[in-house]
Amino acid sequence: MQPGRARLILYIMPVLLAGGVGCSFQWRSPLGADRSPSLVAPPASDSSTLSLPPSTAIPEGSSLDVERGLRRLDAEVSLLRGLYPATQIPLRVLTPGALRAKWVDECMAQLSPEAVTAEAKVLAMLGLLDSDFDLASFYEALAREWADHLASSYNFQLGEIVLADPPALDPSSTLTYIGSYSDALRAEHFGIGGELACCPVACADFGDAGLALAALIQGDTNLVQEQWVRTFADESEAGRLEASIGQIGVEAFDRAPRFLKEVLVFPLVEGRAFVHELYLDGDWPAVDRAYADPPASTEQVLHPALYPEGDPLAIEAPDLSASLGTMWPILRVGILGELLTREMLEAYLPEEQAAEAAAGWGGDVLLAFRNAESGAGLLILITRWDNLRQAQDFALAFRPYGLARFGERKATDRGDTWAWDGGYSLLERASDQTLWILAPDKATADIVRTGLVFPAPNR
Repeated sequence: MQPGRARLILYIMPVLLAGGVGCSFQWRSPLGADRSPSLVAPPASDSSTLSLPPSTAIPEGSSLDVERGLRRLDAEVSLLRGLYPATQIPLRVLTPGALRAKWVDECMAQLSPEAVTAEAKVLAMLGLLDSDFDLASFYEALAREWADHLASSYNFQLGEIVLADPPALDPSSTLTYIGSYSDALRAEHFGIGGELACCPVACADFGDAGLALAALIQGDTNLVQEQWVRTFADESEAGRLEASIGQIGVEAFDRAPRFLKEVLVFPLVEGRAFVHELYLDGDWPAVDRAYADPPASTEQVLHPALYPEGDPLAIEAPDLSASLGTMWPILRVGILGELLTREMLEAYLPEEQAAEAAAGWGGDVLLAFRNAESGAGLLILITRWDNLRQAQDFALAFRPYGLARFGERKATDRGDTWAWDGGYSLLERASDQTLWILAPDKATADIVRTGLVFPAPNR
């Protein structure tokens, strides 16, 4: 399976899995007493106890072990990562039921029915989702299962680490706490990370660049977890612990459409590889510098050699309001990116062919509309490629894509066209750009084509 993510689209939502999800092995020693007692973080506070409310119910006899274990993890992660907190990261304990309700409520509150409906429409036009797929129900199931996981784990949000009552230090919880503490350190030192710590279906609309940032953050977390396992974990468990890093343990993921799975795991798989490249090139300082200039696209994450110089070129979105009028309100304006371009092609082409055709991506702009009366969709995608050859490669790959999805192609003076009952598609190439129009009929496509400038100017 190729990399990917959980909530998608041009405005893609980054998914930040805390890591260690789905561990199922025995943990021989929570945080064994054989750890070096000299390993402590530079004290920023004279407090040596957890900031837990009096009502917190930790099983009798275990509170001291949990406290020592968590604070030792703090010290170990800070030592490995080279980042120390200015103050002790606050901890808040909730009952599992309260924690579960908190995450479901906060997650679903960020999803308006209108936004989900629009998203499903755009995905269907891209050929990534069946038109009858119940995206809202899927998101709710994913959010609830994610909340079930968090109800027995740790997560960083809004300047504190939230944990379930009673706190645990089993293998899954230990790795997840390491991820949450890493999030807290990043948020403090780089001002980044905390605002992304939300559920897998309801982050703000970050776009292709946001997914790339999610990959940087998740790759950072995974590398810290790996280094902790290799440095501090019990030898007999180290291999199994490391194999568990980045696993996804929710049933809704298994029921997701293929491309949603790909997008969900993108920050985990490709982020891991991207940050490893940075680390090999300059250790943790190289990773730290990336937060001042994060990767600007999934292209740079997929092809680390393009970072940091290969930022995508911004394309000016055409204004079609005069051409289309009020009957075509806009659904989305955004960036598809290399990852979703590849996923779009791979829905109808072999994996290798789709990856090669998308690899020359250099920037794009996507617009989606929905007819106010008929509900028909209209999609325009203008893509700039790295050079003429790669633009041509995409145009050639689009022919078997069009055949598989739309039927027989007809060549015209303008480009390749496909017409079928209820739809019309045009793929045109000019210089290093391609234009794809997907319309309900040829007349609508002609109106769009007349109303825009192609090749499109830079923004």
